Amino acid sequence: MKKVLFAILILLLCVVLIAALSSNCEKEKKEKDKVEDVEPTIIFSEFKWPDSEIAKLLPIPKSNIGKVSWEASYGFVIDVGETTREQYDTYVDECRSMGFTVNYRKGDDYFHANNEAGYKISVTYKDNDTMWIRIDEPKNKPVDNPAAPDDGNPGNIKWREFLQEYEDWVDSYINLLNQYKDNPADLALMSEYLAQMEKLIEWTERADEFEDELWDDADALQEYLDTMLRILAKLSRVEY
Repeated sequence: MKKVLFAILILLLCVVLIAALSSNCEKEKKEKDKVEDVEPTIIFSEFKWPDSEIAKLLPIPKSNIGKVSWEASYGFVIDVGETTREQYDTYVDECRSMGFTVNYRKGDDYFHANNEAGYKISVTYKDNDTMWIRIDEPKNKPVDNPAAPDDGNPGNIKWREFLQEYEDWVDSYINLLNQYKDNPADLALMSEYLAQMEKLIEWTERADEFEDELWDDADALQEYLDTMLRILAKLSRVEY
């Protein structure tokens, strides 16, 4: 079942990529004009900033309008609405002042960085005055309860790392699609697209590698399915 779902996801990634590459610049501009006034697919409302320990590592956004996509002790993803470009820039500066300066990458619409403890954040500015925030705990974070018995299942930890890394890559993939939609004649983006095709093969191989390590653990399987379905939902909303 896991292999079938992952194969469907890979196929959808390929379809989205081919469709984006085959679209011409003129058609993209017309489509963009048509959807400019359409209501966003994500419905925002008032939300409460998480009170977890990991949430305390980040500044609280000025706006409390948005949507919590998911939240756990090891991270969360939140879309924050009613956020201007200036507020986004200020939020990124606040993240840096709170220690997220390690291995950072920054552009006009995105900011990725770690802190000294290895926590990783991604902050992206999207259409409709929306700021997307994600934070994940370190991949090799020590277990809080060392006295807990060993369940003989190290594969679960590796699978969780794999899922986090894979969803991060899909998010960057979608950002690339959006950049291409706005600049279809950019040769650098075309080159990056080709590199993404190689990445698809790499992710498939990694999935096969970890397949035997994921034992019959209901919680681990549920996390896997939730992640795959969440990614499928993101891809289904991509416009091209």
